[in-house]
Amino acid sequence: MCTRYRPAGRSWCPTRADGRFHSYANVTGEPHIRFYAGAPLIDDGGFALGAMCVVDDRPGDLGPRQREALQTLSRQATGHLSLMRSRLMLAELGDELARATQREEDLIATISP
Repeated sequence: MCTRYRPAGRSWCPTRADGRFHSYANVTGEPHIRFYAGAPLIDDGGFALGAMCVVDDRPGDLGPRQREALQTLSRQATGHLSLMRSRLMLAELGDELARATQREEDLIATISP
């Protein structure tokens, strides 16, 4: 559902009323999803990382504050994912630097009298 339903200006849908979802297994069977709301996780490069989704087994709607909260959570999750990616990249660079330093020390040891 998170990848299929994001029309302009709307991030929620009643699942039984929407023809795209009324036959989904999660709608017709357990957990009997009747409501979906989602906000995309878009990184600074414009890449879609996923979506922050909320589902319920009762039909519903989001008020303006709830929509704002969902969008805020989406931005926070995107920020956390970006920070995790940066940490991994820094760790890889640190490992690469350590290997280069070791190669340099090995070379110096080889050519030193």
